[in-house]
Amino acid sequence: MDKKVVLTLMLYVYLGLMLTSEFFVLGSNASTDNANFDHIKSKITGRFSVEQSEEQEESNNIREDSNNNDDEEQHDEEGKERGEEADENLDNEQEDGNEDAERQDDDQPNENEDEEDKVLSSSGSSEQGSSEGSSSRSTSESEAGCVSNTVEPEEPEIKKDGNTITGTICDDEIKGSNKPDIIRALAGNDDITGRDGDDIIYGNDGDDIIHGNDGDDVLQGGEGDDRIHGDGRNDILVGGAGDNYLSGGDGDDKIFGGIGNDVMLGGEGADQFDCGDGIDTVLDYSLSQGDTINTNCEIVNNLQ
Repeated sequence: MDKKVVLTLMLYVYLGLMLTSEFFVLGSNASTDNANFDHIKSKITGRFSVEQSEEQEESNNIREDSNNNDDEEQHDEEGKERGEEADENLDNEQEDGNEDAERQDDDQPNENEDEEDKVLSSSGSSEQGSSEGSSSRSTSESEAGCVSNTVEPEEPEIKKDGNTITGTICDDEIKGSNKPDIIRALAGNDDITGRDGDDIIYGNDGDDIIHGNDGDDVLQGGEGDDRIHGDGRNDILVGGAGDNYLSGGDGDDKIFGGIGNDVMLGGEGADQFDCGDGIDTVLDYSLSQGDTINTNCEIVNNLQ
């Protein structure tokens, strides 16, 4: 065989062996790489699974906390609603109790009024004479009706509007100012003082005590047994119905008795007496002072 051919064959054999060896190494490395890849893949997959399970557990915990919070809020709302219902029931019970107390208070004045009516009725049957009947009527109106002259259930209150003073239907003590006043006492046994100024005073119903004090006053007692004092200056005194005592005081006074048995005292000055109906008495008629009597006065103490 030719030497070149032999060398050529040997070269091909050597190259074949070299390629076979190389392929074997590459195959071995590839299997190793595949094994390493599978190992790394399993680690990554396991780590991902652990993280995913941790996230799932954390999510479950969050949902449980949220559910617990919702349950607590629901319990709080239910407790609040129950508390509001209890408060409302308590308020209703208190209102019912107040209404019962008010009804009892409303019933009590009616019982008192019935007892007062019985007492007044018994007192009226035992009294005699027109003057005693007038006093009984005044007392009845004052005691039985002494609630308020304003809108109920306000307490009785003396009102002042400018120079006008208005009393109540109760027993009032009213004092004017040092300026001209108009005083209306309404019902009740009132004590009224005009003070300074030219005052106009109405005692109205009740047994009133009226003082004009200084000033040219007009004093009217109204119905009831009144005591009217003009005091200083030139006054006009009107007794009205009832047995009245009228004293002019200083000054030139005009005194009107009206209906009833009146007693009149002119005082200093030229006084004018108008006795009216009833048995009237003039205590100090003095012609020398200029006193005059316009109507028939049953009893006159003539001082000359």
